[in-house]
This record gives sequence, structure tokens and C-alpha cells, in this order.
Amino acid sequence: MADSLYERLGGHSTVFEAMHRLYEKMQNDPAISHYFDSMDIVSLTRKQVSFMTQVFGGQPPEETRSLNEIHENLNISNHEFNVLVGLLRETLTEIGVEVAIQHEVLAIIEDGRDDIVQIHNE
Repeated sequence: MADSLYERLGGHSTVFEAMHRLYEKMQNDPAISHYFDSMDIVSLTRKQVSFMTQVFGGQPPEETRSLNEIHENLNISNHEFNVLVGLLRETLTEIGVEVAIQHEVLAIIEDGRDDIVQIHNE
């Protein structure tokens, strides 16, 4: 059986490093930083690592709400989602994730767009 995407990424340490760096970048990006002003980033990072672990083929997440429920009142636009995707791509490159694996990760993230984005006209 082929290794899961989670294993090919490098497991927990890589997913944690990617999410830690990504949240730092998102907190500093003028287009999306306002979403994180009053957030507990440590808790958010932990939940994101758990979720990503699951979607990449690792253990089930701690979070039981759907992506749509988590993001339903945030009014996230397509542009803001695209900023996130760009920051994630940049982060994966910085930590040395192979381009082919990056494409797999980004395809999974893209699959969640409709559950996260509420403003489609941007």
C-alpha cells in the first residue's frame, strides 16, 4: 500500500511546522490578518494540524464541525481564499515540500473552497 500524503509530507512534524508558519504569515498579511485579531492562535494551529492530519490520510481530527460550520459567519471572499492558498504554497516551498506533493496538498485545499468562501463575486 502506498504511503499516505500525510506520511509523504513528513508526518506530524512537517504538518505542524507548515501550519505554524502559515498562521504567522496569515496574521501578518493585510488582506486576511483581521480574521485572527482575537483568535487563540495556539489553539487554532492545534486544531488545524489535527484537521490537516486527517485530510492528508493521518488520524481523525478532534474538530467535529464541518468546514462550512467553522467558516459560516466569517464572510471569506474568493480573493482572501486565494491569499491563503498563495501563503500556503510559499510555506510549503520554504519547508522543502516537493512540488508534486504541494500540488496534492493544494488540490485538497481547493476542494474545500465552496465550504469556506461565502463571497463569490471577487
